[in-house]
Amino acid sequence: MKQTNEKAGTGLGQALRRTFALSVPATMVATAAVAMVFAIALDGCSSKTKQTSSNQPSQTTVAQNPTAVVLPTPTPEPSPLKAETPKKKVAGRNLATIRYKNEDDGISFRYPRTYKMLPDFKGDDTAWADPAPMNFAQPGGVVLANVGHINDPASSFFKISVNKGLTQEQCGAFATPSPAEIGNTTPVDASDESIPAKAMLRGVEYTRVENATEQTDVKYFHRWIQGSANNGVGACYEFALGVEETQGNTKSVDYNGMFDRLQRIFSTVKIADEPSQPVTAGVTSHPAEVSNPQ
Repeated sequence: MKQTNEKAGTGLGQALRRTFALSVPATMVATAAVAMVFAIALDGCSSKTKQTSSNQPSQTTVAQNPTAVVLPTPTPEPSPLKAETPKKKVAGRNLATIRYKNEDDGISFRYPRTYKMLPDFKGDDTAWADPAPMNFAQPGGVVLANVGHINDPASSFFKISVNKGLTQEQCGAFATPSPAEIGNTTPVDASDESIPAKAMLRGVEYTRVENATEQTDVKYFHRWIQGSANNGVGACYEFALGVEETQGNTKSVDYNGMFDRLQRIFSTVKIADEPSQPVTAGVTSHPAEVSNPQ
């Protein structure tokens, strides 16, 4: 037991001495080794850095290769200016009608473009008799304007005439029916328009009558305007609104609708007062009758 302990103690002592004896050199060796490894590592990192830096120019060179350069997109030249197409004017309400104006007689009205200005009818002088002849009881009437819409199964007409130098009583009479035919007959029905009667339209007084046959239906309106001489005579204006069926027509005709359109034309009529006539040396000049200007 003693020998064993001694050996054991000896071995432990020897190990401590060896360790102590080698502690300084071993530490130095270990430190040197670590420094060497660290230096090698730094050198390796430096080499990698240099290699990476050396590789950058080659990448730049590749990027600068002419085949890889992206050229700027050329700016498109502006196209030549095109002439702007003029905008179409919006047709107004008045553009659908035509204005008729007679400067000499101071009368004007508007009528639809579907209506046409018709020539004066002269009875037997033309192949087509006037469906709405003047209905003055006194001679001397002159046609100022005559417009119509020729259609099938019926046509419509609006006609203006004037007869100057008539009294108000003469203006209120018609050729058909004549005063002799009327006599003292009083219409049984107050709505019977075949007998002349007074009528107020838009605040203006007219004398009206309706003449109807198997083929035509015409409504006449007379309006009297005092002359400038104040001698009891003036101008008598006649407005004829008529509808004529086509010969041999078998279709139904919308008389109410056609007369409604004629009434709309009639509502646009304007008559200017006759201008005062100059008086020289006690002689009064009278206005001359003027036919419808063409």
